[in-house]
Amino acid sequence: MKLFFFLSTAFAAGASAAVQVSGRSMNSSCPKAPGNFTIERNRLYPENLDFDSHHCKLYLGANFDGYVLVYDPWNGTQKTIEIPGVTGVYPYHISGIDFDNRTGMMYFAANSGMPFETSGANLTGPNQLVQYDTNTETLGYIINMEGFQQEVLQSHSLFVTGFQDMDEDEEGNVYFLATYGGAVAKVSPLGTVTPFYVAQNTNKSTSWSNGISITGDKALLFDETQAALISLDLTKTSPAAVNVPVSGLPTDETIDCDGLYIPPKYDGRVLLCSSDGLGKIIVFRTEDGWETASFAGGIANTIADGWATASVQINNSIYMNEEYFFDTGIWDQAGNRTLFPVVDITSHLESILS
Repeated sequence: MKLFFFLSTAFAAGASAAVQVSGRSMNSSCPKAPGNFTIERNRLYPENLDFDSHHCKLYLGANFDGYVLVYDPWNGTQKTIEIPGVTGVYPYHISGIDFDNRTGMMYFAANSGMPFETSGANLTGPNQLVQYDTNTETLGYIINMEGFQQEVLQSHSLFVTGFQDMDEDEEGNVYFLATYGGAVAKVSPLGTVTPFYVAQNTNKSTSWSNGISITGDKALLFDETQAALISLDLTKTSPAAVNVPVSGLPTDETIDCDGLYIPPKYDGRVLLCSSDGLGKIIVFRTEDGWETASFAGGIANTIADGWATASVQINNSIYMNEEYFFDTGIWDQAGNRTLFPVVDITSHLESILS
């Protein structure tokens, strides 16, 4: 989730059964994606999701109730994962979900909802990184980020919070993103936390970046303070942010990115940005490994009252997630909604890229 402002304002990639980008891959053993589907679950309100391509299951965070739903898109079966001290405990949100295809680990961001509910006015509350083994169906580590927060505060005089997204490198390290203030923690496979990047020229109430996605040795983020795509070099201990020049940007719109996702089927050459402000999925692409990028187009979200906060690949199809932030008339509060659509945008994306 992001601090939200109301804003005024020839590429064909073939699919491969084993293309891998960061920790994601396609698995041809899963059935053909089912097209549009709707999940029936009271108060689900998913802000993020990811697909376990080993077991053909979709994982979604029940944002306001602090649990994770494991959903079968083909037969509709459901199970829940409860997290001790998080599930049903206010102010926890589950706003980040990410699958590491190499290890079979799924990661959940369990964070305080207060910074998001108050748009940065109240930065109190805990942040946890939760590891879950999809093979054994058991929880792994649960890491409290308070120590990291204190380390950044002491070294940079900057309080960071709102840990809401993550991605993994080829060695199984997790890069955990703090939205407010702005920082990225590096978490080793054994759970050791070290600072990787701390944003410059920000303050604790600034929404710096909301999503992170890794391809090769680069982490891509969208710097909301500059409305700019940036990269971080994963081969360095403490990298500087590098702006990724984007050509062809529209002149009448200001892009924001609630989530970033690199669909595996395009071999790291396509980046999807979930733009809350514009109500669409923005499509970026590259031909030089994200030294530069180009704006390819946008896919409008046509679901009434829905916010397209994330995207995901299920088998060979691409989907848009729907979150509902205003069901009660008050920002970022759960209502009593029961039906949550997951929208197939594959044909729209292929049309943009062809």
